[in-house]
Amino acid sequence: LAEAKKKVQDVIDEVGAALKAASADVTELGNQTRSLPKDGKEMTSQAILARAADLEASVKAAGVKAKVVAEQAEKFGCDEVEKGLEKWVNAEKARMSNSAKTLDAQISKAKTAVSTFKDQGAKKDAAEVKELGAKAMKRLRAALAEKKVTPLELFKEVVGSKETISKEAYVAFVGKLPKAAGEKEDETL
Repeated sequence: LAEAKKKVQDVIDEVGAALKAASADVTELGNQTRSLPKDGKEMTSQAILARAADLEASVKAAGVKAKVVAEQAEKFGCDEVEKGLEKWVNAEKARMSNSAKTLDAQISKAKTAVSTFKDQGAKKDAAEVKELGAKAMKRLRAALAEKKVTPLELFKEVVGSKETISKEAYVAFVGKLPKAAGEKEDETL
């Protein structure tokens, strides 16, 4: 009985070590995702989206570890166990299964936080693009009024003999335009 108990204890220790490692990863992930809503207010949309991508990879890695632990916990005790050890093995199996379920719940919570953070970044990106477009239009209108030209003439000035304008040419042209009324001096596009 003592030798059988030692074998079972070795398996428990092995699963416990895997559970502890996965738990540490999930706890760290929880710490990182807890401050996301506050952090997002101070970050640019691009920084938010990059951080969300990093966190998604961490969530996936933690999920894989948790799944392995859950499978180990599920398999534990399926082998023949001596009568005197059944209650103890069942109790340990229940404890490990509950711990694995807790990890899964924490990972799900982190996944939701990262998804919300990513949505926040996408909304912020759309707002930044809209604001940037409005500033560019103000500058274009100011240039039209200052040069006293039509939109077609201004377009031809930008593209020359081409029929279309490249993104790079547009950005360079708008960047050279004088600031529109109401724009701050240190503000750039």
